[in-house]
Amino acid sequence: MTLIADFDARAGSFPVSCRFDVGPGSAIALIGTSGAGKTTVLRAIAGLLKPERGRIAFEEELWFDAESGAWVSPQRRDCAMVFAEYALFGHMSVVENVAFGLRASGCPGRVAVRTATQALDLVGVASLAPRKASSLSSGEAQRVAIARALAMEPLVLLLDEPFSAIDVERRPPVRDSLQRRIAQAGIATVLVTHDPVEAMLFSDTIVVMEAGAVVQRGTPAELRERPLTSYVAAFAGVNLYRGIARPLADGVSE
Repeated sequence: MTLIADFDARAGSFPVSCRFDVGPGSAIALIGTSGAGKTTVLRAIAGLLKPERGRIAFEEELWFDAESGAWVSPQRRDCAMVFAEYALFGHMSVVENVAFGLRASGCPGRVAVRTATQALDLVGVASLAPRKASSLSSGEAQRVAIARALAMEPLVLLLDEPFSAIDVERRPPVRDSLQRRIAQAGIATVLVTHDPVEAMLFSDTIVVMEAGAVVQRGTPAELRERPLTSYVAAFAGVNLYRGIARPLADGVSE
């Protein structure tokens, strides 16, 4: 099932325009400087912000369509989001946090707890289940937030800097487990990150945003070979030269 996003939105007075699609079991990375509009895109897909124009569709279902007036509320979208600030309930235990969405959707208590425990185990924090969320380190809280999203078994997964607080040595197993789940369950995934390594290891396609608009998209190799802006060149770790090459002789240009 493919997620299609083609819309214009506004975060306060800041306009954001974005267009991309992502298929089942694959991921795109949305990159750009702070304030480029990346999180606004995630919020629009999740239904936390209503765009001004365009459409957001998941397979045959229109989540938003400006022309027809279609609008699906956040709780009715088959979508889960990992927030950059984690958004855990500090007064609740870890397992209660992860089971919260399941219970809210009508899942029986025991089933919700069992599913939540399995999700915690997937990201290596099952031992934290009885602890209060307020007692967690930032890295622990981030993994619990990932588990909470996965427990809902969504077909669309939105990740806002999901690995930034996790210790460097613990990131690979968490990332690998997440990628396996995405592939196995056919989840269409959008990752927001500032980390070139994460973007290139995690995603099939990279979408670059600057000043609220998409300036380039492509595979990591395509961005390295032909960066269109200085930010893309810096992100890909290459140099950007502008000019006109004139052929001379024997394969030489000036």
